[in-house]
Amino acid sequence: MSISLKSFSSLLLLLLAFAGKTFAQDEILYISGDYANVKVLDTTDYKRITVQKNGSKKIKTLYKEDIYSIKYDGGKEVIIYQQDTLENEYFTQAEMRIYIQGEQDAAAGYKTPYATAGAAVVGVGGGLALSILAPIAPALYTIVVGSRWIKIRKKYSTNPDLLKEEVYRMGYEKEARSKLIQNSIIGGGIGIILGYVAANVIVWKR
Repeated sequence: MSISLKSFSSLLLLLLAFAGKTFAQDEILYISGDYANVKVLDTTDYKRITVQKNGSKKIKTLYKEDIYSIKYDGGKEVIIYQQDTLENEYFTQAEMRIYIQGEQDAAAGYKTPYATAGAAVVGVGGGLALSILAPIAPALYTIVVGSRWIKIRKKYSTNPDLLKEEVYRMGYEKEARSKLIQNSIIGGGIGIILGYVAANVIVWKR
């Protein structure tokens, strides 16, 4: 039995449409600025929603307090976040969206090469001492670096007009400071290991 080109094309389009429906995903935007692509199953609970990843039978529970919005496959966005001063949620929905944008811009554009390298150098010095107190120097360095003022560069902002918004700067600085501390810890840890290795090599050669 032969199949005409027109029939074959119609069948192919039908299969593609079915596959698209099967693998369709909703998009969750977290307060942290991260995204998650899942299938949202239920949002009726006061504090939780249930989701499922496509291709998985496992159902996961997420807390609404961590979520800003859900963008369904059809394009409709439902904002989950609610201002609630009793729960220390002081931002309005519009302000929280701007805050999240600040977090996302910092996550994408803020770099910490000098802080990371500085922590590594301090870590090497501590490692060379071959002392159990070696981590103290990098730790102190991280505390000092993590408390410094964060400069927001215009070129790293997706919308420079937001730079004048305090909530945007708060979101940006929070994420930037987190990256600064995390990368300093990593740099310090690597430095300590290199310092220990170098010190042991020096001792072994004597």
